[in-house]
Amino acid sequence: MRRFRFFSPFLVIPVAVLAGGAQRPEIRPQQIRLCDALESVREGQRLPIVVSGIYTVGLEHRVFFDPAEPECATEIQPATWVEFAPGAELPPSLTALLAESGRAFVTFCGELFGPGMVGPDDRSLPLYAAFANRVGARRYGHFQAFRTKLVVSEVVAAQPVPPGTVTRGLGDWAPARAAVDWEVQHAEVPRYPGLAQRGGISGTVVIDVTVIDGEVGATEVRSGDRMLVDAAIVNIGTWRFKPNTNGTFTTTFFYQLERRRRGSGQGVTIELELPERVRVVAPSEEF
Repeated sequence: MRRFRFFSPFLVIPVAVLAGGAQRPEIRPQQIRLCDALESVREGQRLPIVVSGIYTVGLEHRVFFDPAEPECATEIQPATWVEFAPGAELPPSLTALLAESGRAFVTFCGELFGPGMVGPDDRSLPLYAAFANRVGARRYGHFQAFRTKLVVSEVVAAQPVPPGTVTRGLGDWAPARAAVDWEVQHAEVPRYPGLAQRGGISGTVVIDVTVIDGEVGATEVRSGDRMLVDAAIVNIGTWRFKPNTNGTFTTTFFYQLERRRRGSGQGVTIELELPERVRVVAPSEEF
């Protein structure tokens, strides 16, 4: 079976030639305005579309938007994250434009993915940790900045962006977030793990902390010795922030051992700069 393809910026119709000369067109979706597509796609839905607009790339973004629609009629993000389907080829014209300026005016054919579905509630987890897991896959792209993603199966057309067209980057499409006041209103005193102290184990622990409605909802360890990590997570779990505080930050625990003069009577010393850093210094018990 031979296949012929005819391209138009507005309608793409591959035609399959069957035995005996009969033809069966495989109709591609009609061209649609980006905002119409963004407003129509629902949670968990994939919407086949052909759209035209500006594709811009950078170190941390691959964004598609329509310069004629800086805002949609409804309060919805007027841009989408972009990925390419396995096997999709970038024509040389698009590759050259992106290498030169990082942007191009394109017509893409593909599927628009709506927000991910809310996951099931894992009752074995604490409430806020389960909440973070349930909504973690709802958004796309760098820092989950996008409500939708466009998975491109075919680049129908690519040309330079018309002069004077304003191009936007990742920061223009990320949800606006006010600066978070990370005031810790309650925290228990951190401890140096006894076994680590007796075993001469010291080091630095780095942890990402997610706060939901003023309480610690989840922690993700970046680095640190396991015996020290456990103690840090236990202490972080006692932190309480202002009500309605939400977001994620990184905190660092420094566990240090030092030799003390005999008879000094000095015990564990603690320095707190919550929530950014905690320093716990204990006397070495190695002889």
